[in-house]
Amino acid sequence: MKRTLFAAIAAFGLMSSLYLVSCGEVDPCKDKDFGVHGTCVDGIAVCNAGYEVDPGNGRCDVITSTLWLGDFTGEDFDTKGTSVTGKYVSKIQAIAGAGNENKVSIQDLGFYECKNTTTGAILPYFVEGTVKGDSIKIDYKTCNNTFKGAGYFNRTAKTVTINYTATYGTPAKTDVSKAVLTKK
Repeated sequence: MKRTLFAAIAAFGLMSSLYLVSCGEVDPCKDKDFGVHGTCVDGIAVCNAGYEVDPGNGRCDVITSTLWLGDFTGEDFDTKGTSVTGKYVSKIQAIAGAGNENKVSIQDLGFYECKNTTTGAILPYFVEGTVKGDSIKIDYKTCNNTFKGAGYFNRTAKTVTINYTATYGTPAKTDVSKAVLTKK
């Protein structure tokens, strides 16, 4: 009986000391403010999809897609590394609207033709992509061309590299290409 009582008192004492120690821990998120698009996990910012930390204020205020925007010079290569387009002008733009914080459109990716069916004039076209940090995924149909692929943004070199397939024409043909877009 004495052993059982002693064991119960010892267990109670141990549990009480653990409780008191854990209550004394500092909350690493207590004084952290990561903005309306961020939460705190163990003192570190976790940003909502489409946002990242602004190095100036430490808040999740930067819309990721804005880092991709601008005017580019593009060139596409086949699987052997041979240029198939020569240099062309491209532009990456944001897609407006709530819920599109991680969406961009790329003008004239691969420089495939998009003709006006009435006049025959060649028109610009846009391929939409979804960005997450420095990566992009594309699965989009425009102007009877289908583009699928993935790539990345090298912030230091200011280049976007996208490996993709393009299906186009009648009868359908498929190209496997790598686009390298260099920010102007």
